[in-house]
Amino acid sequence: MKLSRRNLIVAAIGVPAVAASGWSLRGQAGIPAAVYGEDLLAGRTFARALGAAGLPTLAVAGDPLTAARDVLRQRPPRLAGVTTDADAQAFASAGVEQGYEMAFLLRGNDHGCSGFTDNPAWNPSIRMAVGAGKEWLGTFAGFVKKPDEPLLAGGTGFHNGTLVSAWLLLPSPGTSPRTA
Repeated sequence: MKLSRRNLIVAAIGVPAVAASGWSLRGQAGIPAAVYGEDLLAGRTFARALGAAGLPTLAVAGDPLTAARDVLRQRPPRLAGVTTDADAQAFASAGVEQGYEMAFLLRGNDHGCSGFTDNPAWNPSIRMAVGAGKEWLGTFAGFVKKPDEPLLAGGTGFHNGTLVSAWLLLPSPGTSPRTA
């Protein structure tokens, strides 16, 4: 990502909120930090970036609702994904069943993204991704790899304008993830 005044300001706004959240996937041996659509170039690019950082990933294969339930049954402290929108909705649905909520959802292609959340605390993270323009997926991957320095990642990994969803599931406030 090109370092500009605007990107620096967006990052400065987002980093304190992310750091305050205490979000980290380190030390979760064997529990996937992220899932991805193996048929999506963006998903495979995302998985390679996280794998290079030592974070475990899992390809969504077969029925996405079953895959979501299987992953969430392991009770990850957080789960990020780059999938189709339908798979993102399956993970959100399974998450509700097991005590998780969608913290935020990004939808985009090789032109940029838009973001959605019900929790204003995640708006700075969404602004970082949206503000990254064509580099939004790299920013999301950077955020997942190292939340306090999300602008270190770059690259899009898209092909022919394919629409993908990037999302983050967290335990619902006041609950701990349930075992199935």
